[in-house]
Amino acid sequence: MGPRDNLYLTVRCLAYSGMRVEELCGITGRDIMEVGGIMVFAIRESKSAAGLRRVPVHTELLPVVEGLGPDQRLIPGTKPSGPDAKRSKGLSTRFSQQRRRWCLPAGVVLHSLRNTVIAKLEAASVPETTTELIVGHSRRGLAYGRYSRELPIHVLRDAIQKVRYNGL
Repeated sequence: MGPRDNLYLTVRCLAYSGMRVEELCGITGRDIMEVGGIMVFAIRESKSAAGLRRVPVHTELLPVVEGLGPDQRLIPGTKPSGPDAKRSKGLSTRFSQQRRRWCLPAGVVLHSLRNTVIAKLEAASVPETTTELIVGHSRRGLAYGRYSRELPIHVLRDAIQKVRYNGL
């Protein structure tokens, strides 16, 4: 499994974005744009209204998104399958098989990478409300949940840049 493999690409993108796997599988070149001089993923389909958002592209992912054509999928070869017609089904199955080869504990799934991103943001002292905007969770409380809609994109970029790994 190398940089051109869609499972490797999926793991890498999830580890640096905090997206849900199905959100990632829906991204095409049209969903990657510049906002205020910052490259972002525009997530237009999600399981909740809070999931519709712009996630800054981590610098580790810039080579992956550069040159992607408007109709090209970020994760190639994903097709709707299964009873719920999810694009991520095949990748989830492949990850499960690979997980055993990598000797990862039972229960580790692609969605676990979201937990990892959230934990890394917390360890980097990123405010919870900023993390919620990045990962597409509803913001709680009257002040941030009701009256504050979004933060400047550079604040989200600075936060996501705090996600770091050794050797990924």
